[in-house]
Amino acid sequence: MVGMKNLFKILSIANTDYFTSQALVPPHIINENKEGLIIGSSCARGEIFELASTKSEVEVIEAMKWYDFIEIQPLDQYQILVDTEKVESMYKVVQIIKFIIDCANKANKPICATGDSHYIDEEQAIAREVFISTPAIGGGYHPLFDYRHRIKKYPIQNFKTTDEMLEAFKWLGEDKAYEYVITNPNKVADEIEYCYPIKDKLYPPSIPDSDDQLRNKCYENKKYPYNYKYYPKLY
Repeated sequence: MVGMKNLFKILSIANTDYFTSQALVPPHIINENKEGLIIGSSCARGEIFELASTKSEVEVIEAMKWYDFIEIQPLDQYQILVDTEKVESMYKVVQIIKFIIDCANKANKPICATGDSHYIDEEQAIAREVFISTPAIGGGYHPLFDYRHRIKKYPIQNFKTTDEMLEAFKWLGEDKAYEYVITNPNKVADEIEYCYPIKDKLYPPSIPDSDDQLRNKCYENKKYPYNYKYYPKLY
């Protein structure tokens, strides 16, 4: 429950004290409220992927110390970086992911294959594309919106099955794909305490003899809306 309370606190701060055109939160706020939280390294727009694209091994490993596990996504999730010329080719993407894996192993951080999922079914992709292309409240667009229209197709970010994830990472070899898709995510899941974000049942006030008090009050006041001469059965 401590982690859930800290998460709610961080979200509240991000949406009030540090809100600009979107919710933001500086690292020191997370550090102050990190107890009970498990933090992953995020997607291609996260710190680790960006550092791995431009910085040294020492810098990447140092940054990884802050995270509890390191994430990698299916290759098609990175195509948008190639389309927008942030990464020169998919071959370069593969090299970056391999570099991240190597650094994570040296930092002794578990590697988890995550789907970067934003919706359940593939048919819902159109809704996200509309969301990305729609102007935000107060002006501006979603960070993925491409003003130069270089993106041929936004990646499909549905919730993938285990078999689909294994297929997406088979290029790493069967054993590594199993480790990153099944073994390590299960280890992370085992560390998560099951809790309810809201109460699981109703909690009405407890008043001694409340049923008798209500019944007596009803009988005492029934004479006001009803005339006992004409409605004797009520009495």
